[in-house]
Amino acid sequence: MKGSILFSSYKDEIQPLLSRQEYEAFLFKAAIRMGTRKEFLEKLGGINYAFAEYGKINQYTIPLDKEVKTLLLISEDKLSQNSDDGRHHNNNNTSSSSIDRIMKILRKYGMR
Repeated sequence: MKGSILFSSYKDEIQPLLSRQEYEAFLFKAAIRMGTRKEFLEKLGGINYAFAEYGKINQYTIPLDKEVKTLLLISEDKLSQNSDDGRHHNNNNTSSSSIDRIMKILRKYGMR
């Protein structure tokens, strides 16, 4: 929540859509949005993740602790969601399977 990027990586064939400065601002605003959700933790329960769908990417914001101080942000290129035959799958099913895959990995490594 202090705005420090601890790690950033892209697949070899992926070119970032934002400059480093734009990316930092984008992450900072995602952290602020997640921080505003903390207001309702007591009444609604813990936050599992937040999902934002943009025209070119899907973004998952996942708190790694109960206090929502450390966040994992994953951006997924929508082009990578195409099937082998080139057809695009339903976004709801694809984003659901993506978050399931992400959460499974986090649980495996004891991060959730």
